[in-house]
Amino acid sequence: EINMTFALEERLIAQALMKAQKITSGAFKSSNIMQQRIARVQQRTFLIILFSIIGFIILSSCVSFLITRSITRPLNKLVKGAEIIGRGNLKHRVEIKTKNEIGELAAAFNRMTERRQLAEKRLEHLNALLCAIRSVNQLITREKDRKRLLQRACESLVESDVFYNAWIVMMDGSGKLVSTTEAGLGNDFPTMVQGLKGGEMADCIRQALSQPGVYTVDDPSSACTNCPLAKKYAGRGAMSLRLEHGGRVYGVIAVSILKDLLADDKAIGLFKEVGDDIAFALHGIEMEEAQSRTEEALRASEKRYRTLFEDSIAAIVITSREGKLLDVNQAALDLLGYTKVEITGMNFRELYVDPSNGERFQQQIDQKGSVANFEVKLRKKDGTELDSLFTVNTKRADDGSIVGYQGFIRDITGQKKLEAQFRQAQKMEAIGTLAGGVAHDFNNILTTIIGNAGLALMGVGKNDILREEIEEIKIAGERAASLTRQLLAFSRKQVIRPMILNFNELLKDVDKMLGRLIGEDVELLTIPGPELWQVEADPGQVEQVIINLVINAKDAMPKGGKLTVETANVDLDGNYFRKHGIKEKQPGTYVMLAVSDTGIGMDKETLEHIFEPFFTTKEIGKGTGLGLSTVYGIVKQNNGFIWAYSEPGHGTTFKIYLPKAKGDVASEKKEQHPVTEIDGSEIVLIVEDDDSLRKLAQKALQQHGYSVLEAENGEDALRVSEEHGGSIDLMITDVVMPKMSGKETAERLQPLYPQMKVIYMSGYTDDAIVHHGVLAPGLNFFEKPFTPEGLARKVREVLDRGIED
Repeated sequence: EINMTFALEERLIAQALMKAQKITSGAFKSSNIMQQRIARVQQRTFLIILFSIIGFIILSSCVSFLITRSITRPLNKLVKGAEIIGRGNLKHRVEIKTKNEIGELAAAFNRMTERRQLAEKRLEHLNALLCAIRSVNQLITREKDRKRLLQRACESLVESDVFYNAWIVMMDGSGKLVSTTEAGLGNDFPTMVQGLKGGEMADCIRQALSQPGVYTVDDPSSACTNCPLAKKYAGRGAMSLRLEHGGRVYGVIAVSILKDLLADDKAIGLFKEVGDDIAFALHGIEMEEAQSRTEEALRASEKRYRTLFEDSIAAIVITSREGKLLDVNQAALDLLGYTKVEITGMNFRELYVDPSNGERFQQQIDQKGSVANFEVKLRKKDGTELDSLFTVNTKRADDGSIVGYQGFIRDITGQKKLEAQFRQAQKMEAIGTLAGGVAHDFNNILTTIIGNAGLALMGVGKNDILREEIEEIKIAGERAASLTRQLLAFSRKQVIRPMILNFNELLKDVDKMLGRLIGEDVELLTIPGPELWQVEADPGQVEQVIINLVINAKDAMPKGGKLTVETANVDLDGNYFRKHGIKEKQPGTYVMLAVSDTGIGMDKETLEHIFEPFFTTKEIGKGTGLGLSTVYGIVKQNNGFIWAYSEPGHGTTFKIYLPKAKGDVASEKKEQHPVTEIDGSEIVLIVEDDDSLRKLAQKALQQHGYSVLEAENGEDALRVSEEHGGSIDLMITDVVMPKMSGKETAERLQPLYPQMKVIYMSGYTDDAIVHHGVLAPGLNFFEKPFTPEGLARKVREVLDRGIED
């Protein structure tokens, strides 16, 4: 089957080859014919092409000539324009008005040049802005005056040729105008400033203050019609910015600028940078001023501290942690008696009298960090002891470690003395109150004893065996009365009758008596002061003071000696009173009475007690201990003070100071009213709450012929007088009584009995009839204890006088 297939294929191939030979043979025949035709066509075509080329050449020459005229010349203008612009003349423009591609090319070239020109101008403006920034930054580094900085900053901005004008408004934290400065505005700016002062804030300022960035206005002349600067901004743009640094707004900066630059973010950014730099400079100046103020305050503080340290009256010491004295002020040197060279380097513990105080102090300062009013005794350079209060603060380094101590030493030696004197005064006051109360009660008892003894003596004969015993009773009562008078004098409860007197005249009167008191072995020297001032005092009391002091001085000189009594005018200042611990007295003019002796003297402990009642250094039976206490009370009651100085073996001096009498007055003389006849027949009302005294007075007056009404108190006196119904010539009343005082009783009765006279009697003072022991003018006073004869004499004396006002 395979062979049959191959044979079939061979026949088919042979048939195909035969057909192909036939076709090829026909084709060669047709080809020859075509070749002939083609040859003829080629000849014609060649001729056509030849003529066409010649025509094209001719046409091309014509076209080329035309193209050369329309293209080459504009291109030459373009090339020439490019050369001119290339040399930097950006204002040059290529003038080609054709509407073909070359014209468009020229237009595009011109636009490119304009853009480059604008870019160059922008770059120029930005460079100018950068120069302004550099200028402002240079100002910041060298100019520390705020006003000059702001003025030069405005001028620098205007000088940069970018800004037409510039101005700055400074404000405080409340928005109030502080200052202004400008450049390039001229006379228009003050108008705006006046508006700002009046509270009229321009819109650009208000907008700038309300936002952190730059506020711009394209046409301020139309947008800000009310602004005085609107004309200056015509055709220009405006920018304003608040000057702020660290949250602190200092004010606003504003400028006018080319409108084209308002849209330039770079220009706006550079303006903000200028504003920020100015704000930073203001902050720097403010900080430097604050630092300068701080440094000045620190220098002033250091100066004040040094001045206070050196000039302080308080003693100040500075020590190391170990107690080494590093510095002390002059007051401390004066207090301790050292020089600065001597004390510097010493350990403070060396000054303690008791070394254990140093350990006690260190414990307190370690526990609390400070010590206040640490009481300690210090030893001065001369060895004397000093009572002081030590107040100390710890000085620390920045890390908190202790580097030393600063202490204040307060001298309380005087204060200790004053405290002792105050305690003494309180003790004396308490004793005086007690003594006054005791004396008052004693006076009532003694009046009864002495009075009844006197009445008894009137009833017995001279040879009666009872007379001697009664007289002894009376003498004992009188001695007791003398003691109570001294107690009253000490307690300042004695009624006094002050008058104007002169110590020198008084000394003349008692001089002979003093000579008898001191004896022949004591020399008496009286030194009266020249032109001595007057004093207001009770002369009897002053005599008692002199006598008591002289007797004391004589007793202090058992082997004889010299006694000096002197007087003088003195002016005392506050220092004297502080030095002697006298608080209640005032500086002024005083009259001094001094009594000095050359006796045995007294030690400090004795001096502290000499004015106490019943204190005495004499042997038993030689003194009552009331002499100096009486002097003390009398001086105090007469508004004076007494000071004593004494040393064992060196004698004693007492100095008494009484205030100078007011006005130019002459010494008064005591008026004497001798009474010879003491009997009478008048009606007398006796008001006394003490039954024994009332009965004594009644008997005494009845024996002398008087009619007596008696009442035990004020209310009873009103009842008795009403029941009596008749007149009453005299009322004798105790001052202090229950229910109603003697003064009130008299005031109630005198309207009913206008002619009735009144005698007040008491054993001590009472504010009802006296003021600080001084009898009120026009009042009759009779002091307890009294004798029947003394009472009758006083009654007769008052009745015989006219009614006193």
